[in-house]
Amino acid sequence: MKRRLTTWFDVFLTVYQKHHITPYIHVFVCHVPELLHEYGSICQFTQQGLEKFNDVTTKSYFRSTNHRKGSALMQIMHKQNRLETLEGEHTLSQMLKSQGMTCSVCTNRGHSSRTCKANEL
Repeated sequence: MKRRLTTWFDVFLTVYQKHHITPYIHVFVCHVPELLHEYGSICQFTQQGLEKFNDVTTKSYFRSTNHRKGSALMQIMHKQNRLETLEGEHTLSQMLKSQGMTCSVCTNRGHSSRTCKANEL
């Protein structure tokens, strides 16, 4: 495998220049054979989660901020916090409905005293 990767890399360098070599190409050529030999797979070393996080953060920057350096980061963090909070409340609500729990404030089923609308009145 190492020989095939070296051959592939030589062909790559005939088509592209050295400054086109990315860290991913370096890892692919220099480290994947030893990782495959040692662990049998490279799945645990993929960067898919990090790449997806970068994608989501980039979209948030362009869609949900005013593009100012310091405040943009805070805006992204606040948005992510709001989304996680809302998702957590939705998950809690779904769990309570599935367990058939009853609210201690209004005695209706499917929500808790924390999310009860009667508390707001």
